[in-house]
Amino acid sequence: IDGQLSVGQLIAFNMLAGRVAQPIMRLAQLWTNFQQTGVSVQRLGDILNTRTELTQATRSSLPPIKGRIEFDEVHFRYRPDGSEILRGISLAIEAGEVIGVVGRSGSGKSTLTRLLQRLYVPERGRVLVDGMDLALADVSSLRRQIGVVLQDNMLFNRSIRENIALSDPGVPLEAVIEVA
Repeated sequence: IDGQLSVGQLIAFNMLAGRVAQPIMRLAQLWTNFQQTGVSVQRLGDILNTRTELTQATRSSLPPIKGRIEFDEVHFRYRPDGSEILRGISLAIEAGEVIGVVGRSGSGKSTLTRLLQRLYVPERGRVLVDGMDLALADVSSLRRQIGVVLQDNMLFNRSIRENIALSDPGVPLEAVIEVA
């Protein structure tokens, strides 16, 4: 203290510092919450602004999938004026075969899975499941038969059961357990 500050002044300063710091900390937390809300609103906007897929009677319903996947000279870019993400990818995966797809960030690993789900459409080439070109298949028939777990999981703030049964909340518990 060195004679410059009395014990009473030190206690008073400490009390005032606490009273000043708390509102500042609350403001910082409020700013963080505001930014998180902005990101959530942006994601919600992306979902709501996504065009709905029209079911087309001309597309074939997929028979029960056995699991052979083939990418035949697939080319893909996100925008017509953008760079090619996938260039002439050819790959065959037999039913039951386990593979690993590795590469640096942005090399197209997740894009392959999105092409398989028909979330994206290849610029050129074909994606086939059990020999059937997915461009000719009914998308809802395909998606009912496949499941994909990506590195960026998208779980809703609900129980695991509710996340699994998201598309059919009335599904029996036994079916949820079987899927899990």
